[in-house]
Amino acid sequence: MKQNQIIEELVKYQDCLVPVIGDELFYVEDENCTLHEFILQCFEKDFPNVADEITEEERKLMCEGGYDGLTLLSHRYNVDNNYESKYIGYIERHRSHIRLNDTVKEYIKRTQPKLIITTSSFSLLEKELNLDGKSSFWYSIDDNQTDNKLLLSPKRTVVYHLFGNAEAPMPDWVYNDSSLLKFIHCLHDKNSSPDGLTQYLKKKFLLILGCKLPNWFFQFILYPLNQELIINRRSTRQGFWLRTGRDESLALKSFLDGINFLSIRDMEEIIRGVNERLEVKLSSEENDNEDYDIFISHAGEDSDLAINIAEYLLKKGIRVWIDRRRGNGETEKAGDYLERIKHGIEHSRYFMPIVTSNYVYKCRQGDFGIETDYAVEWFKNGDECKKQEGIRVYSLPVVVDQASYNLGKSLNVLPVELFGTNHYYIFTGNDGDGKDTFLNHPWENFKRKK
Repeated sequence: MKQNQIIEELVKYQDCLVPVIGDELFYVEDENCTLHEFILQCFEKDFPNVADEITEEERKLMCEGGYDGLTLLSHRYNVDNNYESKYIGYIERHRSHIRLNDTVKEYIKRTQPKLIITTSSFSLLEKELNLDGKSSFWYSIDDNQTDNKLLLSPKRTVVYHLFGNAEAPMPDWVYNDSSLLKFIHCLHDKNSSPDGLTQYLKKKFLLILGCKLPNWFFQFILYPLNQELIINRRSTRQGFWLRTGRDESLALKSFLDGINFLSIRDMEEIIRGVNERLEVKLSSEENDNEDYDIFISHAGEDSDLAINIAEYLLKKGIRVWIDRRRGNGETEKAGDYLERIKHGIEHSRYFMPIVTSNYVYKCRQGDFGIETDYAVEWFKNGDECKKQEGIRVYSLPVVVDQASYNLGKSLNVLPVELFGTNHYYIFTGNDGDGKDTFLNHPWENFKRKK
């Protein structure tokens, strides 16, 4: 699956995604290292004699091995049985310097999910997202679990700490494989299953970000929480696991494929792409108080291309209106679609059609009649106003397929008011081939003067 397809899926399903935030997505400011690596450094300073006996292979596992690494860390540094208290103390003393991965933090702020699941047993996520004390839900393995209901609110994000609470007066949390097994055992007990979580997840996809967890995490943790979704296979995609590194085993990959769960590396690159798509979406949302520089007209099948062009213009400081709800080749002919298009055209200074074979074909079928007719009408009615603004042209065609553009002109399916001159821009996506007049154009000059 191509990267842009993955990004489009994540944008498409954003309202159905429940992010799962792994511990290694936290880093310690000024130390330039992950949280796990920082914890190891603290133990090494306090227990130098033990540190001298640690091999490079063991140290790497402690820093990068997830709960396998934490198990080795606890076995090695449990001097005088004080490992738990030492670990908690390191977190508490340096809490103000612990930060969430910047790309993931931006994603969370953009999407504002109703629920976030985290493997961290500390309220680090709440601090980073400025959430109040009512936003935390801690999984407990005691007999009172059924009285601790997960209540989701449309007004705030709830953080569900799947691996317990290390901050309570009597901490009960996962810090190595042994404590994890205790949690797994209780998850299989119906009387202590997370109340309210299972029902909510049945209609959602898990977006696992950066978790360095082996296949038993999915088999023992994911499965009890989401077993109906996995068994019934009601959708083509069950979930996403975007990672920061460490290739999974072939057995895990086979397992993930079997439950339609996509696993891919380069998490930051993918989420960064999603953030850019969401920026386009947010900047194109209808708001009567907003004005735009350019309205992008495109065929639904050319959504990826149109988004790339919109992102390029956004980076140039151009305010872009683009209808993201019409995708996958679907076009509504009236109702909400018509109102959105009217709003976009009325609030934009320029009209930019993206001319491809799909675009010309739809013009021949009359699918763009409403859109282009209204653009022509708006231009004519607002002609004097636009002249006062110094606008000499209204339509800025971007030609991706020259042959289709020539065909559309010869068949007279491209409105003369929008395509009457030979003034257009060639888009090849490569500014080094000498043919692309779009990428080399000073689009900053089209920015609305405030």
